[in-house]
Amino acid sequence: MKENLTELIRESQKGNQECLLLIIEKLKPAIHKYARRLSYHDFEDTVAELELAVLESVKKIPSIKNEAQCLAFLIKAIEHKHWELIRKRCKVSGAEVLMDEQCPDCPYWEYGYGNCELMLDVGKLLSKCSARQREILLAIIFEGKTSSLVAAELHTTRQYVNRVKNKWLEQIKKEIYTEEAM
Repeated sequence: MKENLTELIRESQKGNQECLLLIIEKLKPAIHKYARRLSYHDFEDTVAELELAVLESVKKIPSIKNEAQCLAFLIKAIEHKHWELIRKRCKVSGAEVLMDEQCPDCPYWEYGYGNCELMLDVGKLLSKCSARQREILLAIIFEGKTSSLVAAELHTTRQYVNRVKNKWLEQIKKEIYTEEAM
């Protein structure tokens, strides 16, 4: 039985199905890690999607120099598929449209959607705010600006900015406690 990843890839590219299964078996921990990150509800479907991504990438691997490069290539394929599934999930739930409308320059969305579920919740709460309040909250939460800076940029008082922020934080607390009570 071949244990070296490079040998397994070479053999699988020649058509050896057993080697493909051994490659999947070697990458199970990484596949499960990324599948758990996405969701526990459809874990088996996600595992299947990630395994399929590995199988496709084994066929497409450009050159087989050493085990580390092969492993890095396959792990990267798993990561790319993981982010593709997250984007698909967000589009289905409407989060991408919601966040793009409200926050086109949001840094969390640029970096692979960050924590997708958190962004869904934040998007829902921000959708309940007025355009002015949303502008204030986005500047504080996502851009990391201070209340004073936001107030100066928007030509309003620091007290108003703090009132909007504190009211929104209270709203979040209510949402969290009502969800926990259920």
